[in-house]
Amino acid sequence: MEKEIRIFDSSNKVLKVKGIRFRLLEVNTGTLLDYKDSDDLKPGAPGGSNEWGVKLSFSPKSGPLEVFTNDPTHRYPGNTIQSLEGQNNNRIDVDLSKVPATSGGQGGPISTTNPKAFSHWVASATKWSPDEKRAVVNLVSNYTRLIGYREVATNKDELNKIAEEWETVLKNLGIQT
Repeated sequence: MEKEIRIFDSSNKVLKVKGIRFRLLEVNTGTLLDYKDSDDLKPGAPGGSNEWGVKLSFSPKSGPLEVFTNDPTHRYPGNTIQSLEGQNNNRIDVDLSKVPATSGGQGGPISTTNPKAFSHWVASATKWSPDEKRAVVNLVSNYTRLIGYREVATNKDELNKIAEEWETVLKNLGIQT
């Protein structure tokens, strides 16, 4: 089976970024099925192609699958594709949220898990654009869900790796985990 994931930015333009890691996991167990780094899906096309992303291969699985993203530049972590079925091939187009590179100028870090307090903290970021604020909320929301998955999974290794990678970015943004 194969899940082809095409990547776009928040304005729906093809995201031509190499190296964003996509991990396909079986949600119930935490088992890694495949991973690839984003690249041009049609290299050698005259002028470069407009088809960027990954092709993830796996054996047919029942139950939900999920894709988690990270990248070495810490700009596209926290993106997920949830509740994928594992019995069919398909193409998935996804807009990736890009987190800001630095803290937002709120005056101090935040450590609460209260959604309203966190939302107000993000909204008060004077150095983040509206898209970056949405990306931060997306990252924290998906991180919370990832930690929940990890706690009930039988195989925690990959989920631990993803959590550690995302925690580095959260810390850089002034969010204590």
